[in-house]
Amino acid sequence: MSQMKTIKMTRKQATSILKYFPDYRGRKIKVEITPTITLWDLYWSGGTRAEYTILRSDGTCKVVPTHDPWSERKEGVPLPLPDNVVVVRHLISCGKDTGLTIYVNPNLMPKWLEGGVE
Repeated sequence: MSQMKTIKMTRKQATSILKYFPDYRGRKIKVEITPTITLWDLYWSGGTRAEYTILRSDGTCKVVPTHDPWSERKEGVPLPLPDNVVVVRHLISCGKDTGLTIYVNPNLMPKWLEGGVE
């Protein structure tokens, strides 16, 4: 089992990511370096919900679509995180904005630290 490494970021450091989230005004931003990602809290439950956005290296951006909870097959399943993708989770927990978590494959991280993912 691989360990995730978490790094806190400032808004300035995350500029290349934040341009995809123009309405986000918070300062809680962190990066998790991991080869896999597991999607959780895709539906409102107890005031908690996560929205996942996929950012590809070609500049395309797509929110992970959700369907009804009884037929959803993405939740709780570990998925590989490709080198050309960054996934951003915006989590509301118990009604409070807990910030953005940026999931990056370890192979992409050196490129991202050098000049940012564009």
